[in-house]
Amino acid sequence: MIIHRGRVVAEWGDTHGRVDVASVRKSLLSALLGIAIEEGRVKLSDTLGQLGINDKQPSLTPTEMQATAADLLTSRSGVYHAIDLEPPAVAAQRPPRGSHAPGEFWYYNNWDFNAAGSIYEQVAGAGIFNAFKQRIADPIGMQDFSTEACYYGETNVSNHRHYGFRISARDLARFGLLYLQGGRWNDNKLSLRIGFRIASNHRQSRTTRFFRAGDMATCGGRALLATMRLRCL
Repeated sequence: MIIHRGRVVAEWGDTHGRVDVASVRKSLLSALLGIAIEEGRVKLSDTLGQLGINDKQPSLTPTEMQATAADLLTSRSGVYHAIDLEPPAVAAQRPPRGSHAPGEFWYYNNWDFNAAGSIYEQVAGAGIFNAFKQRIADPIGMQDFSTEACYYGETNVSNHRHYGFRISARDLARFGLLYLQGGRWNDNKLSLRIGFRIASNHRQSRTTRFFRAGDMATCGGRALLATMRLRCL
């Protein structure tokens, strides 16, 4: 699907069919967290300890509890707790617990992404999917989004569950356009200013951006970023 300045130039295939968008979920949560930050519900400097975020045994250490919301969003928490349904090959690559302090080492860490989801639900007092529909999908006119198509993972190993989005290509195109327009839609400014600034933070390296850019780097890299006209440096 190709869109130029908000107009559909070309599309082919089933652009309205919902598909599991995998790690793009982190981009979607990034926007929700940006709204929560702008509304003063949470700060990037808040630590896991301050937020009351822990996990099942073996629970987090005092050092791990010092990781901030910003550390989670940049995949630098230093928390290497096991998660549910983690493929054995991925688990084998996970650093040992306590091997890195919060903020000092980047590792593509699904525990961080899942725990960030828990933080959002806690501070917003709402489920991720219902909040996304109310705060983003409905305001920008997503045509196919349904909370019933989304799903949560298990909590056998970790308290922090996977949140899976199923979204159509044309709805994701709207979300991409929202970011390109700096959070503005039909002359209305959604409360995404801080979320947008987080996603395009120039102080982070290419591989340690917050969810959106870091996620893009794993799902198409520079070519995809260039296609969306989002700055990489």
